[in-house]
Amino acid sequence: VREMFRLTSESDVDDECVTGDFREKDLEQALEFAIDALEHAPEADAEFEHLAPNWPARRQAAVDRAILRLAHREMTSGASSPKIAVNEAVELAHQFSTDRSSSFVNALLDKVLKRVLQEDPSPGASDPSHLP
Repeated sequence: VREMFRLTSESDVDDECVTGDFREKDLEQALEFAIDALEHAPEADAEFEHLAPNWPARRQAAVDRAILRLAHREMTSGASSPKIAVNEAVELAHQFSTDRSSSFVNALLDKVLKRVLQEDPSPGASDPSHLP
């Protein structure tokens, strides 16, 4: 989320604030995933706008938008269990955003989760044990 926020932030963000105590390998993986999520942001934004037309990306808090885009990419790329991606995103919204953000993030991602599970109802879609 930090890397995604830094990549999409319109203001200067101190790199030390973003990187914190992460190991270099973890930072590289986070940056790669953030870039991948950003490259797929138009698809995520389009789906979210379809699901919540009154809340297009430009109206969403920057942190919420970053969390939603990352979770959407996790869910649609098979990078992790879609259910786990939703839970982690809701927790991140609760921890780093506004009081209402976790409910907003949960509502949108729950709709995406239903679509993803409908498209791939295999056990692995909700069970992370198949992941490396």
